[in-house]
Amino acid sequence: MKLPHLIPLLLVALAPACQLPVLKQIENTEAMEASWAAHRYSNVFSQEFPGEIAVFPVLDETSSKLISLDPIREALRVGLLNRGFTPLADHFVDQRAQTQTASTFQLEEASAAEGRIHSWNSTFARDGRLAFDLEITFFDAQGQILANLRWQDQIQLTPAEFSSSSPQLRETLLLARMVDLLFAGLPDPPPLD
Repeated sequence: MKLPHLIPLLLVALAPACQLPVLKQIENTEAMEASWAAHRYSNVFSQEFPGEIAVFPVLDETSSKLISLDPIREALRVGLLNRGFTPLADHFVDQRAQTQTASTFQLEEASAAEGRIHSWNSTFARDGRLAFDLEITFFDAQGQILANLRWQDQIQLTPAEFSSSSPQLRETLLLARMVDLLFAGLPDPPPLD
């Protein structure tokens, strides 16, 4: 019986014992691709979101805990800006995050967002693909859930995007596309007074 979906887990488990660096390349990408099936849900419980949103640090729920989370958090902030929301300053949110969670964050007329990465394969960013399982939950000032969005999928740059961009820009483009598609179901922010 073949178990190709266990190959990445086996490599991660063996890496520390073999003194190997963090997995930079996975040779059997066909097995990885076969294990990624698209799943997506959007539970929006309120059509009225505050205009200001505190984007809490993204949580790494993967078994490896090796993801660079700052670019993902920044992509979430930019995605909210593109939708017309106002993300609160990171340093302000980070100070609050020392004593509060997104669900206990209390600031009148603001909500809090918390992202969780359940699985991630950033090696695909180098070849124009990104496989991910991202969940984000929005809370109001009373700790009630405004929305819970989760998406597991693999996205890919077009050949033109891939050939005309550096690896870092490819990652930025993939993160922006992921966030824009994830946030598509969010309500509009309130109008400015």
